[in-house]
Parts: sequence; C-alpha cells; structure tokens
Amino acid sequence: MVPQTFFKFINFHRSRRVNSVTAHLGPRLFLALAFSLGLGGQPRAGIRGRVVDALGGQPLANVALQLGDHAYSAVSNATGEFAFGDVAPGDYVLRATAVGYRLVTANVHLTNGEAQSFQVILSPDSLRRTDTVLVKSGPIAAPAATDSLGEFSLEGAQIKNLGSVLADDPLRAVQAIPGVASNNDFESRFSLRGADFNRIGIYLDGVLLHEPLHTLDGTGTSGSASVFNSNLIESVNLYQDTYPERFQDSSAGALDVHMRDGDRDDYSYRIFANFASAGVMAEGPVPRFRRCSWIGAFRKSYLQYLLQQTLDDPSMAFGIEDGQGRFSCDVSRKNAVTLELIDSYSGLDRSSVRRELSENSPMLAHQRFAIANLGWRYTPDDKLLVSSHAAWMHENFDNQNPDQETLGSGDYREWVLNTNVAWMWNPRSPLNAGLSVRNVRDAGFLEEYLGPGPVNVLDTYRGSGTLSGGFFEQSWPMAEGRVHLSAGGRWDHHSVDRVTAFSPHAGATFSPWRSLRLELGWGQYVQYPQISQLAANLGGPNLLPTRSTHAVAAAEQRFGERTRLRVEFYDREDRDLLWQPLLEGRLVAGVPVDPAANPMYTNSLRGHARGVEIYLQRFSANGLSGWVSYAYGRTWMHDGVTRDSFPSDFDQRHTINAYGSYRLRPTVNLSIRETFGSGFPLPGYLRPVDGKLKADGQGMYLTEERNRWRLPPYQRIDIRINKSWAHRRWMTTLYGEVINLTNRSNYRFDSVDAYGDGGAWVVLDKMFPILPSVGVVFER
Repeated sequence: MVPQTFFKFINFHRSRRVNSVTAHLGPRLFLALAFSLGLGGQPRAGIRGRVVDALGGQPLANVALQLGDHAYSAVSNATGEFAFGDVAPGDYVLRATAVGYRLVTANVHLTNGEAQSFQVILSPDSLRRTDTVLVKSGPIAAPAATDSLGEFSLEGAQIKNLGSVLADDPLRAVQAIPGVASNNDFESRFSLRGADFNRIGIYLDGVLLHEPLHTLDGTGTSGSASVFNSNLIESVNLYQDTYPERFQDSSAGALDVHMRDGDRDDYSYRIFANFASAGVMAEGPVPRFRRCSWIGAFRKSYLQYLLQQTLDDPSMAFGIEDGQGRFSCDVSRKNAVTLELIDSYSGLDRSSVRRELSENSPMLAHQRFAIANLGWRYTPDDKLLVSSHAAWMHENFDNQNPDQETLGSGDYREWVLNTNVAWMWNPRSPLNAGLSVRNVRDAGFLEEYLGPGPVNVLDTYRGSGTLSGGFFEQSWPMAEGRVHLSAGGRWDHHSVDRVTAFSPHAGATFSPWRSLRLELGWGQYVQYPQISQLAANLGGPNLLPTRSTHAVAAAEQRFGERTRLRVEFYDREDRDLLWQPLLEGRLVAGVPVDPAANPMYTNSLRGHARGVEIYLQRFSANGLSGWVSYAYGRTWMHDGVTRDSFPSDFDQRHTINAYGSYRLRPTVNLSIRETFGSGFPLPGYLRPVDGKLKADGQGMYLTEERNRWRLPPYQRIDIRINKSWAHRRWMTTLYGEVINLTNRSNYRFDSVDAYGDGGAWVVLDKMFPILPSVGVVFER
C-alpha cells in the first residue's frame, strides 16, 4: 500500500541582517529557523516562535523552553507560541523540553536589537529518524481502501506507557487495544475474538516471525515476554478484521511491528534501569556516509526475582536478555537498504532446589531466538515502490532434569524471501502485489523417564518444507471519493501436505458525509500446520490447513480530526482447526477416562466467533488522549471426533479496555489504564466439587461437558507518572508506576497436574498484587 502521506522538508532560512545563527539538529529534535527580523537600533533582542508535533503538525502547548543557563524561560501557550523578550545580546543554547518527546537544543547568536523567530518541531521518543519530517493527513489516519478496515495503531509514548515500567514490553501494550483479551499478568501473549495467540501472525518490517518470545518450550512454564525492545520500536499496527492479503499464514489477525531508524545527524545514548530490567541503547550516523544510520540496544531482565514472590513454584521464574539493532542507508536517490538483527536468550536454573525435583522436572533450561532481516527498497519514480526482504531465523531449546539428562530439545531454522510491489498506475487506484517463499526445517523431541529403565517419548518431529505464495489487491474510488471498492486474493502452497489454497478478499467503504464512514468487508484466510505437527509422531503430512472466513460491518463517526467513535459487528467462521480430541481426561457415560497416551492431532475442530465492539478514541498532543472500549463476543467450537460442543478456551463474553494520558505540566505526564474481562473458561472437562471455584484450584471433578466453568472476572487498574528534567545536553526521566492499584486478587489457569479417582488436581496461579515500581532513563 502506498501511504497517504506527504513529506515536508525542513529548510533553514536566515535574514540578511543576521550575522551568525547556528542551528544544531541533535538526536532528538527537528528545528526550523523560520525567519529573523531586526528591530533596528533597540539595545535588547528577542526570540519568539511556535512549537508543533512532528506527527500531524498539531501545536504543542505546555512545552518548557529555556534560553541559556536558567537565564530566560518560557512555556508555550495553547497555540504552541512562545516568546523571550528583552534578551541581552550574546550566544545562547535554546532548549525545548516536553515529557515523551526528544530534547531540542540549538545554538543561537543574538546581536543588539535583533529579533528571531523559530518553529520548533518536537518528535516523539520513538519517531523514525530521517532527513524529512513525516506529516500525516491526520492524527488518526483513515485506512486506505486497500488496507484493513479495523487497523489500530500504537506509537511513541503509548507503547512505553502501556508496556509498563515492570515489563517494558510492546506486546503488553497491544493487550490494551480495543477488543484484545489477555487476563494474564505473566504473559505477553493475547487473544483476538476467542482465537488463541498461535493464530495471529507477528510481523517485523515485512517478515513473518515464528515465535518472537522469551519463553521456555517443553517445560510447562506458562509465561512469556516479547523479544522486542520498546526503545527501538516505532509503531505497532494490529489488524483483526478483514486484514490485507499481504499477511500470510495466519487465520485470526496480524500484528505488524516496525523498528525505527537511528539518528543520521548526531550520536545519542540512553541508559535505563527499573525494578525488572536494565539496559543501554545507542544510535548515530555512519561516519563518512551522511545518509546512513545505526541503532542498537541491549537489556537484561531480573523480573524473575519479583515473580519468585508470586508464583506457586518460585523456582520456575526464568531470566531473559536480548540484543537488537538496525542499520539503514539510502545508497542512492532510488535505493535504500536496511539490516535488522535480534538475538534473545531465556534461561532457567533450579539448581538451588535440585533435591526437591523429580526425574521429569526441568532443572536447567534455555531457549534462544535470533533473526537477521535484510531489506531493500527501490523507488524508480513516484508511482512505483518495490520492497524486498531476505531473512534468516533460528530458534532452539534444551531442557535437562536434575541428573542433567535431556527432557526435551528442539532446533528450528527458516529462510524467507519476499517482494512486494505498490504501483500507482492511476493517481487514485493503487495496485499492490507480492510473492513470498519460506523454507522451514524443524526437529525436536519431548520425553519422560519411567524409573531407571525405559524412556517414554512424548513427542518427536523432524522435517522440512517450503511454503510459497502470492497476493494482489486493487482498489477503485467512485462518486468523487465517497465510495471505495477493493478486491484481491491470495494463493498459497505447502510442499509437505501439497495443499494449494486460494483466499479471496473484498471490501467497500461509503461516506454519506465527510465525517462518517460505513464499511463492509469479507475475506478468507488460510494457516498451515507447523512442521512440528506435519512431521510429528502425533501428527502427519495429511493434516490440512486451517481456513477462516471473516465478515465485518462497521460505522465510524469522526468528531474533528482528533476524535472518533467506531462500532463494528463481526463474524468469523473457522474450519479444519488443529485439535487433539483425546488430550484431556473426562467422563464418558459416567465412567472416568484418562488422557490418551498418544493424543493425535486432527482437523476435527470447527466453530465461529461473533460479536460487537465499540470504542471512543481521542488523540491530542496537549489534552487528554486515549480510548475507552467495550467488546461482547461469543466463540463456539464443535469437535467432530467426540461430538462435543463448547466455548473456546479464550471465549470471553465481556471485555473492557480503557487508557488515558494527560500532560499535566511540561515535564510531567500522567497515564492510567484499566482492563476488565468477564473470565475465560476453565479449560477441560472439569467442575468444582461444591459448585464454587476455589482459589487453590483443588477439589475438581471430571465431567462430560467441556469448558462449562469459568475463571473469576479479571480486573486491573494501573497508574503511571513520568517526570523529566532537562540539563544542558542531556535529559533524565523518572518513571513511577503502580500495578493493580486496587489490589484485586486475579487468578489464571496454569495446568492440570494429575487425574485420578474421577477427579483432577488443578493448579491456579495468583497474579500480581498491588505492585509499585520505578524506573529511570538517562539520555543524551
């Protein structure tokens, strides 16, 4: 898709009467010297100007400006204007500071009677740096005709504030988006409209990722954090309706993550630390290549020490660390290249409780995720854009018991090649098309020890395959732009199961008047099984891909450029979902039946998700910014093997997500987040003994009906305040946060540890109590 944006170059102008004015574009600013005008003969000088936001150009109020070392100070008004009057001639450093924005500094020389005027353009902390300022058509961009009807974007301060001081995780920020459900303090994974996280495609700048998480596969540990460092992430875009066909191999939605460029003009550094992690970030230009930049960061978490105070088994808290970076360069006017690198590590060491562990309990475990993503962008003219990527991914895990015997191991490797083309063959009708090839190799096993003798292999897989595909999308405007029609399709083929699938897509938008949009969308999507299922003893090459059909009808009313009210009704029909029908114990005709020793994967599950979502969103660089949303949904499944019908494991009838942010003073920002979920089902054929779910999870009986009991409602309120201090060439920001402000007791399902005598031993984890945390950032 060709973005509906334009680029405004920053030009520096100087009046003939100015003898010397030097403007320095540091790593956190865009500053335009608009004009200089001598006042003729007056002994004193003056400075005035206007502060605007780089995203949308909105005037910024409540920005602190300082001239010299505390000699002169001012605060911008509601229209972004400021003034320094009666300034003595001399050399000064002008600084502009607002919490959540990059520090602005500029050297200014004033002579007698001289007046200068500046336009100060503040860029958010995570704005992608280039030699131009990206000015959007509006702070809440309307989706183009070929794009998703339900796209929701997070940028800059939203990612930081919602990611929390404790975790600083962009995926946890996504959990606050309207319609998203999580109900789990220990997970960065989330659910969309009753579908689990594995059905959502996670993309990094055009490349589908396999499992970009800090977690420990094969250990029974149900906790995770994303490998993305929020200091390097520019934006995340969530698609959950009829999303574009360029997103492949996902059946419930797509999350598009964009890493930002480094500064091309100056070097900058950032050191950060909080209760849960510490790290460093640096960025700057490449010497002798003025149109090239780099950015890199490293962080190490010690969140495991906090989790040890919360988990039922404190020794299961694991540590994480990762490093990532991006190199970008405009090698010519028509060609640009990028290289992104991520290397992450998760580790568990339970040596301190070795004597308490059984022979099938993990004592040592580690998991690694790495990716190298090489990108090339070619723009021969203003009508054609070609983007290509070549990427390599590697993941592995290894788990050992107290005797340091292997309990499980895995090795995943993938090569990716893709090319997308956007052609504006007509000024108002873009054509998008693309091709992709993914070659995957995966091998691994899980096993358990049965005393000193035999070993029981629980799961084993080894294989490789190639997934190829392509897509096209075309849009047509009609009725003077009041009607947009779009259509497209995608085809995919897997070399293992040899299934070829075609997925059509169509959409229409109608604007009866400028502020109202009516939208209809319909699309089909396909998701193939993993190699670990196609080449497994519990699966096989005959497994079919999951197919989903999405339909959505929505209305969006805008109130000015900065507020919108959106209502959407959705229906998703799923079939051929992968399922293990005999994985869980149950009652059959009143008789307890244990789980199967080898629960096979089948395509026996089908179902639907239906509901309505409504949210009110406001964007403002000055006043209150945020949203409030409500979602009602019902996701129902039917298993063709057991003939059972039940709500999905992530079916949640009522979900409320709310977020608000307000800049109280130039250097102080307050934000608050509230999440409510009516509760997920307790997964399995389980019921409480006395009809009431106990906090410890014990006292469960087996039943003939699945997912009939639900966990208690989840509710959490977090509050955060950010305070910054500007120094001559660097800035300090202090973050304070209180998680679960009301100290509500929330629980999550962890596992079923054992079956016996018609009952089950169920483990529920109590999640975070009220938990204050602080963090600090030093940046230059």
